[in-house]
Amino acid sequence: MRAGRDPGITGAEMLTMIRSRTHTLVSFLGQDYGQLFDLEAGPGETDDLWDVPEAVPVKAALLVELGRWHHESAWRTRHVRARMMEA
Repeated sequence: MRAGRDPGITGAEMLTMIRSRTHTLVSFLGQDYGQLFDLEAGPGETDDLWDVPEAVPVKAALLVELGRWHHESAWRTRHVRARMMEA
């Protein structure tokens, strides 16, 4: 993925995707929307369930897992980021 904005698609500076065995969630940095796809019902990822009330539990669980991943990743790469800030 290239760094920088993609205003033609989302306007977000970055996106992060997480997958479970049954779903894909795409989170756009700084946006209050995303994408959620049910891989079993639609393996082509064309039916976005982000705003579907019945999908809230799956979306919430994947967002929690994504938050954990971001938190752990920031901790594991803290030394690299510190060196980058010194340069």
